Amino acid sequence: MKHSALSHCVAGIIFGVLTALSLPSLGEASAARPNILLIYTDDHGYGEVSTYGPSEVSTPHIDRIAKNGMLFTTMRANCTVCSPSRAALLTGRYADRVGVPGVIRTNPDDSWGYFNPQVPTLANRLGDSGYHTALIGKWHLGLESPNTPNERGFAHFHGFLGDMMDSYTTHQRQGKNYMRLNAEVIAPKGHATDLFSDWAAEYLRGRTAKPKQPFFLYLAYNAPHFPIEPPEEFLAKVKQRAPKMDPKRASNVAFVEHLDASIGRVLAALDASGLAENTMVVFTADNGGSLPHAQNNTPWRGGKQDHYDGGLRVPFMIRWPGRIKPGTRSDYAGLVFDLFPTFVELAGAKPDSQLDAISLVPLFNGGTIAKPRDLYFVRREGGNLYGGKSYEALIQNDWKLMRNDPFSPYELYNLKEDPKETNNLATKNRKIFEKLAAAMRHHVQRGGTSPWQAPRPWDSQSIQASTSPIALWNQRCCPKVSNALRSKWWRRMAALYFGFRDHLHTSTLRRQQHSLDVQKWRKRDSDYFRTILPIVADALCRAGDARFFRGSNFLGSDGLFPHVGKSFLVVAREDLRSKFPA
Repeated sequence: MKHSALSHCVAGIIFGVLTALSLPSLGEASAARPNILLIYTDDHGYGEVSTYGPSEVSTPHIDRIAKNGMLFTTMRANCTVCSPSRAALLTGRYADRVGVPGVIRTNPDDSWGYFNPQVPTLANRLGDSGYHTALIGKWHLGLESPNTPNERGFAHFHGFLGDMMDSYTTHQRQGKNYMRLNAEVIAPKGHATDLFSDWAAEYLRGRTAKPKQPFFLYLAYNAPHFPIEPPEEFLAKVKQRAPKMDPKRASNVAFVEHLDASIGRVLAALDASGLAENTMVVFTADNGGSLPHAQNNTPWRGGKQDHYDGGLRVPFMIRWPGRIKPGTRSDYAGLVFDLFPTFVELAGAKPDSQLDAISLVPLFNGGTIAKPRDLYFVRREGGNLYGGKSYEALIQNDWKLMRNDPFSPYELYNLKEDPKETNNLATKNRKIFEKLAAAMRHHVQRGGTSPWQAPRPWDSQSIQASTSPIALWNQRCCPKVSNALRSKWWRRMAALYFGFRDHLHTSTLRRQQHSLDVQKWRKRDSDYFRTILPIVADALCRAGDARFFRGSNFLGSDGLFPHVGKSFLVVAREDLRSKFPA
């Protein structure tokens, strides 16, 4: 018996030593500088990946990433909707700190974020470290300069600029084409999921020509975001094996299985390239699934748009051959943006000191992350339900304070005792409530320092930054108009400005300059006159005056132009449109 026990002990020691020898230290891993393939899906619920438990969906290719690496069971997206999650992922900072508390949409009247162009992205940091950086798929952080993928650090972009597609086969949004190859407008044929997978496989094959340069490929699928449009052959398979399944649910199951098969093709291309052994593969999503579209976030409550865990808990797994032991699990409660410092550390660079994210590297060899932190979530949205306001959630240790719109009362849950969030303790544990509420207010104040709308041509910052406003005005609005006519229109624009001055949108400009009455204005020097006026005129022309002439009572003492007669206003508007088109 003693001899047998001793043999088992010695065998265990030998196995442990061999295991340790087979998994290089992370110091060696950093020296190896892995390639990085980040697969990021859209509205992908926790219950839509079969490795997490019994499901109607079969995802063998996604499951294989977890089987060959580490499965995370308690990771959350940074937001319950798209753009803020992506902004946080690409900056390592909470989304409202980089100007994206809400969704950036193709319709500017319903857009609730502006991605701060001064903040370095993950692509910037990895590019500076010698990586080739590529984004294939969905961007959703801006439609124009300075917030296009190529301008935000990606050397290669092949995908979709906008928020969502109205169809996966036409690829358009509200009748416009946002598909691009770098800056070039393209019109590819086929299902978007297939296209993105083909382009990713093509990119991986191309990297074999430069095997010594590491790459970062951010593969961001639109799927399984609605509209739910699976290819017919995938839907037929689901109906055949489950003929009684609800049709809406069957379509979503087929949609996810098509996505999984496409990911399988990308992984096969990585294997065929010979680069898989030194490539870290990460799979995760931007937020939970949409319940109205029959998506599954089991076992968590709620879904997309909610701050319940069904809207926040997402699938998360990492495969790194020779560095992460296959079949391992981690219950670390982190956020998806923790990938930012993780990747930067493995690339051999120092993370930005202003990050909110924490590197996951210690977990890869079985270590722990003991540093405590709040997990903060924010979403700003329009419409009558939200009113353009934000609503927040905060997790601190085992406690979660949250609400799902700006006007409902806060709810408090003990996630350790009540992981499905069924017992609201907001009125029963006021001490914890007040503690989390104070911490939340701190995060809200930090986010409040970051503008979340694009700079306007009439704000004070733009005026100060404009070294030649007259040249700007001439170039944009009237390049072929004579100086005499320009002078005439400056005088007419001055009259417009008197009525407009109390209604410009920027409070700083209002405080500093709008208090000037007509007499003081006329006494100012011509340089001041010619600085402010072209900016105002430019704003009116570029907006086509639609934003400033809304409502039935835009005249009169409480209207937009209280000092301007109606006849003059009508003439001025028509002249502006004809003489100075946007």
